[in-house]
Amino acid sequence: SFGDARSPLVPPTDVTLLDISLGAGAALDLPLAAGHQAFVMPIFGSAELDGETFGLDNLGVPILPVATEATTFKLIGRPGGAKVAVFIGRPLHQPVLSNGPMAFASQESLAAATAAYHRGDLGSL
Repeated sequence: SFGDARSPLVPPTDVTLLDISLGAGAALDLPLAAGHQAFVMPIFGSAELDGETFGLDNLGVPILPVATEATTFKLIGRPGGAKVAVFIGRPLHQPVLSNGPMAFASQESLAAATAAYHRGDLGSL
């Protein structure tokens, strides 16, 4: 929520979403609570997460394992800087089925969303 605006979404777990901009060489300690997992999605540029470089040219995104105890990871901007989105939450332990940018926990939900997309029911930008 923000002010009087509330999202219509009801996620099955609390999620922390961080929008992070890092200049070249800038570092950020990223805390991860016990029982939580995180992934980092590059928006532009490249960064380093605990010594591993990632960016838009990579096919995957860094996925941090479920923390057995509270821990901290280091995120560093590479030359040219970076913008990343960090998602943190408790894992749902359910399957993930995807079709392009859509991801759902069941084949039925994925098929329904794909059909809605093809009908034009999801709107446009």
